[in-house]
Amino acid sequence: MLISKPNSSIYLGQTFWFIILGIFAILWLFYLVRHDYFYLMAMTMGLGIAVLIAMLFPLATVVALIITGVLPNVFQMTGYLPEGFTVIGWGINAYDIVLLSMAGAIILESIIIKRKTSKQNSLGLSIYIILFAIWLFFEILRNINEYGRSAPGEFRYRYFILISPLYISLFFSSIEERKRLLKVLIFFSIFFTLACIPIIGTLKGWSIGAQSRFLPSSISLGLMYGLAALFLSKKYGLLKLSNIYLWIISIPVGILILI
Repeated sequence: MLISKPNSSIYLGQTFWFIILGIFAILWLFYLVRHDYFYLMAMTMGLGIAVLIAMLFPLATVVALIITGVLPNVFQMTGYLPEGFTVIGWGINAYDIVLLSMAGAIILESIIIKRKTSKQNSLGLSIYIILFAIWLFFEILRNINEYGRSAPGEFRYRYFILISPLYISLFFSSIEERKRLLKVLIFFSIFFTLACIPIIGTLKGWSIGAQSRFLPSSISLGLMYGLAALFLSKKYGLLKLSNIYLWIISIPVGILILI
């Protein structure tokens, strides 16, 4: 269940906030319909569904962020992907929707729902989230003189990805959930990248050198982090992997990082 009922006062407080949120959503959709803003209405409803998915399926949401925001960079050096191919309209990228759904889920979970069973909330995570939101708003205001009305759009490229650590800390509270997340991140950072090497070589050629890199620096950094996570997971017993397989994986990863 999304709403716990530890006592009547907390339950009434949660119900009040959901009533207010529901009234606001209905009025907003009614306004869009009256003014024939069907695209905005569809986007609003789509974002609401995305927030619900982010609350119910956190692992799938993180995978969606990786697929829409990170994996396309693996093929950046091939030149076959046009710039801005992830834009879905109005300057909005696919990963922006995922990050917005994460932000909405964080707000609902930590401020409106206020789960008392969450250890993170008992440690005051909500306060840090509020302070983080204030800092984000301040950074947008600080860049208005440089970017004008497009400041929020420019801002998201720099700081909005920082939503993801807050989302992970709040929605992956158990050890088992974090182990599953670790395995998923290692898979995409190492094994998926290695599987794409034949495709990259076919598209761009097999020449190597300073002017002909196989992978962009961000993906090379991800490979290094993934390899470090693999060694640490093996050391602390989080993953069962023999030393032979570990070194077999390390050699091609090390070569890719160097070239």
